[in-house]
Amino acid sequence: MQISNIIKIMAKDAKLSIRNMSLLIVVAIAIFLPVMMSLMMGSITASGNQTVAIGIYDRGDNHNYTDFLKTVSLYNVSVFGSTDQINQSIVGGSIVGGIDISANFDSDIATGNKPSLIMLTDSTNIKSLIFTESCKELTLRYAGIEYPVSLQTQSVVQVPGGTSGPEGSSGYSGFTAPTLLL
Repeated sequence: MQISNIIKIMAKDAKLSIRNMSLLIVVAIAIFLPVMMSLMMGSITASGNQTVAIGIYDRGDNHNYTDFLKTVSLYNVSVFGSTDQINQSIVGGSIVGGIDISANFDSDIATGNKPSLIMLTDSTNIKSLIFTESCKELTLRYAGIEYPVSLQTQSVVQVPGGTSGPEGSSGYSGFTAPTLLL
């Protein structure tokens, strides 16, 4: 077959595809989807390069663990006197999460028991997810234990619905739009 015949067939197929819009849709998806995903993932990874402001409330004398948290370069640690203060700071946006350390945390580790702690988070903030996952892994590594362990997570900020609230918030519609497109 001659090259001119091949080119004529390709041109004919291209015209038919454009008329049916199938080629344009495929090309648009091939360009739009990677751009959308890179923008979405770029915002997540860009936030991973920053420090995360967290608060800790130590119910006992757990200086080893609190000193360990202060040495983690990902965290900007503030010490609070109660969980209510941590909750107010999370709602106010000055920190993305907090850790309520049980009174016997360090002694439980020393005796081989599985310690427990409560992570207070803002489930509407992507940095809170970074805090939650990194804190779980760092705590297990610090304690030298594996799952299962009692790590409880409590969201301090209420997750908004998909409809506009009184302040005009749009909930998660901006975040779920790329997922719905997929």
